[in-house]
Amino acid sequence: MDNPHREVVEFVLEQAANQPIAKRSRLYRGLALFAGDDLLAPQLKQMAADLEAADHRCREFAFRFANTKP
Repeated sequence: MDNPHREVVEFVLEQAANQPIAKRSRLYRGLALFAGDDLLAPQLKQMAADLEAADHRCREFAFRFANTKP
């Protein structure tokens, strides 16, 4: 990856960390398309999938916890 390309990737990754989960996963997937790198693109897609899975597990836990009778 050339330097300007790397700089864009690093910038988006830094800024994505400050975004809500749904937007962050979209940014990772979009960056995977932009990067076009055989090593980086799958990693970015996996990061998005992992983030969404963790969010789903947290929401499921919160739902179950809220619906549990004391």
